[in-house]
Amino acid sequence: MSFFKSLESKAKTEWMDEYGHLNIQFYLKLFNDAWVNLFRDMDLDIFASETGVVASRILMSHRAEVCENENLEIHSGFSAIHKNYVTVKQKLSVEGRTRATCDARLYAFDLRVRKMGEFSAMHLEKAGRYKISGAEDCFEE
Repeated sequence: MSFFKSLESKAKTEWMDEYGHLNIQFYLKLFNDAWVNLFRDMDLDIFASETGVVASRILMSHRAEVCENENLEIHSGFSAIHKNYVTVKQKLSVEGRTRATCDARLYAFDLRVRKMGEFSAMHLEKAGRYKISGAEDCFEE
């Protein structure tokens, strides 16, 4: 599989820094919103189920600025799938050109007992549909 379009948005004025570029906090917010959409598309609502996710590692890279009113898309998929974690690989693009990337290691979190948990077999199977062919997990030891 290739990347799944998990978010479309327009860069808002209030997201800009003093230089007129997207502020770093909004890159993270947009990537986070895209994770949520990806999980919802695989029928795992991380806010309304017993299994949530906890981000343990995040690696963002910027290639070019995002400016006010630009239409952006984030495409997401998994570079690693494990019963305890997934690694989400994302790219933010404007007009088909990648402006930023994000890799995030997200651990399953059991909300009932407030401890690390496991993804269900059903969710692991669904996650497999979003596995990016040939993508390497940048967090593998």
